[in-house]
Amino acid sequence: MDKSRGEYARLIKLLMIGDAGVGKTSILYRFSEDIFRPPSLATLGIDLIKKEITIEGENIKLLIQDTPGQERFRSITQSYYKGAIGAILVYDCTDKKSFNSILNWADQIKNLGNEITEMTLIGNKWDRPDKKITTDEGKALARELGISFLEASAKKNINVDKIFYDIAKAIKNKRLNKSKAVNAKAMKNDPNTNNCCFNSCNLF
Repeated sequence: MDKSRGEYARLIKLLMIGDAGVGKTSILYRFSEDIFRPPSLATLGIDLIKKEITIEGENIKLLIQDTPGQERFRSITQSYYKGAIGAILVYDCTDKKSFNSILNWADQIKNLGNEITEMTLIGNKWDRPDKKITTDEGKALARELGISFLEASAKKNINVDKIFYDIAKAIKNKRLNKSKAVNAKAMKNDPNTNNCCFNSCNLF
């Protein structure tokens, strides 16, 4: 059986986006390998991780791309967005600058991420006692952007899996609902229309 239509009926590409040092790579490695990789070295290029998960009995293959947060790389990031349908915006709870940068990153997503339909905001290093960003501030920014919000810790493995499962489920349901609406419209216009779109088309 073709995995793209069978075993892996869903293929979702996600981007990890945010300033350098906020822990994007640490979150990614905690999720993919269950190890803690301190954010001591900056991501200098494309770091693509593949992870298979199951949501509501359905196999989903995630392609998660880490991106460099340094200013000098921003001019070459357009290629990173190709094929991505979800974005995980990350800031460091101990770094006010990284929090303030989120709006700029969100604007970049709007300008370059034409296919992105789902975003979530993550406050990493939530376990640190020297936090400078409160939970309420994180929630307020997420409301402003109209996206979901979660605090996490890659080091302590708090809410890391939930980040990826939640956004994958949201994308899955959004695409499924869109497919149902398209199919219902087609059936309304032509009752004899084959129901193949809903039953067999790969939504992603």
